[in-house]
Amino acid sequence: EDVVWEWVFSKTADGGAVEPVAANVGGKRQWAALDGAICTASIPGRNRGSEPWRAADHLEATCYVSAKPFQCDDWWQIEFARPVVGTIAVKSGYANGRNRLADAVVVTSADGEQWFLYGEFASDSGICRFAQDTPTKYLRVVSDSQKDQIAVLREIELFDLVTHGSDAN
Repeated sequence: EDVVWEWVFSKTADGGAVEPVAANVGGKRQWAALDGAICTASIPGRNRGSEPWRAADHLEATCYVSAKPFQCDDWWQIEFARPVVGTIAVKSGYANGRNRLADAVVVTSADGEQWFLYGEFASDSGICRFAQDTPTKYLRVVSDSQKDQIAVLREIELFDLVTHGSDAN
């Protein structure tokens, strides 16, 4: 079933293939920077269709959905293939507005050791959007909630992106 959906969403109205937006095209979403990214989470996805990488698969209709509620300090993470600089938007919750993250933060790191807070999720939209002005290799969503919540991460969007360095870790 997943292969069918990937094929459907890879086509345009005239049947041609969808071309990924090239990096460094100002103001447009840039999927190329998500290619080769590695997504992990402290709690696995609910099922095969909701694994951690679903939040970065270019499809807003698919999501990472945690198998059990996130507690304080549980996390979801993306490791970019190359460090990135630009505007990043992390969308939580389903498209209908249900299960938006509350009391969660987004932190970033260049090396996976030292982390910097970049923002919280807006309660009205479920989105955390920020300008990442230093090269980052890792982005992590961390629960700061004292009550359990199912984590639903719908999409990672990158705008006005500049990539740095090589693919090597």
